Amino acid sequence: MIADVGAGEGEIGFAAAAAVGETGRVYLTELDEEKFVALQKGASQRKLKNVVVLAAAEKETKLPDNCCDAIVLRRVYHHFSAPTEMDASLMRSLRSGGLLAVIEFAPRKSLTASDPVKGVPSNRGGHGIPKKILLQELTAAGFKLDKSFDDWPDDGYCVLFRKP
Repeated sequence: MIADVGAGEGEIGFAAAAAVGETGRVYLTELDEEKFVALQKGASQRKLKNVVVLAAAEKETKLPDNCCDAIVLRRVYHHFSAPTEMDASLMRSLRSGGLLAVIEFAPRKSLTASDPVKGVPSNRGGHGIPKKILLQELTAAGFKLDKSFDDWPDDGYCVLFRKP
């Protein structure tokens, strides 16, 4: 069982549906109402019976407790306006030993002017999140750093955490 939190267009989740097979399950969560409806429609059109689309909340993923072996967040963590609460929600949703993969990018001041992220903590430094802050927040929530990749495409980074 895996989840794509902040699934957006659903590329990761829809691809994962084939990988987990008929007996597996993929959760797609989305806060944006239009994207949520599009995800539901996309899962239905693809006839994906192993995909569950959930409406997320600002402070909660809405995933069931202990439901996932892995959770993916691609370019969404920097949008969290309540990271402490969301980190706790992510922790509850993972099974013991579960993997959390966070794909992000460092702050880009050029994006801040054209596409500001409203309501996020002031320590972000622009649109994006410094890797150091991401590590601090998720380890404070109880996640254990597993691996880190600084050469991710599109000037990004990927950090893998485990739930103890």
